[in-house]
Amino acid sequence: MSRSRAAARGTPLRVAIVYVTPVGATGWTAQHERGWLHMQRVLGSAVHSRFIANVPDGPDAERVVRELARQGEELIFTTSFGYMEPLMRVARDFSSTVFEQCSGHKAAANVGAYNGRFYQGRYLAGMAAVPMSRIGLAGMVAPFPIPEVIHRVSMPSPWAYRR
Repeated sequence: MSRSRAAARGTPLRVAIVYVTPVGATGWTAQHERGWLHMQRVLGSAVHSRFIANVPDGPDAERVVRELARQGEELIFTTSFGYMEPLMRVARDFSSTVFEQCSGHKAAANVGAYNGRFYQGRYLAGMAAVPMSRIGLAGMVAPFPIPEVIHRVSMPSPWAYRR
């Protein structure tokens, strides 16, 4: 939403974000916080925003997201794959609230998913790693079956590349 569209709206858009860890100087939550702060700088008084940090996956996440929707937040971002199922349950009960799930793969009329382009860095890492390998192969440890790890793209996989 641009400042002019927000001004025409008359009231600030109420936006909340739920972080899985405390906000720190580096890491997953810190990068989300950087984007959050940028949104506040760009949109200024067009948004009224707040965050809740250190919310574990599971029932506590559902409680927090439900409470934010109950309090009138119009757009709610959640930043952990583990929030996806709780968010989907809350979204069914709050159809006029828009939810954005990071690292999710489910959607609804009021639920979208977003993610970074992790595959680009992995592709480049693979292109650098394979030629350095003694056997001409590289692999990656995929500890969690979440979109960032199992993401498939149309470009050839550098992990399957042989020199």
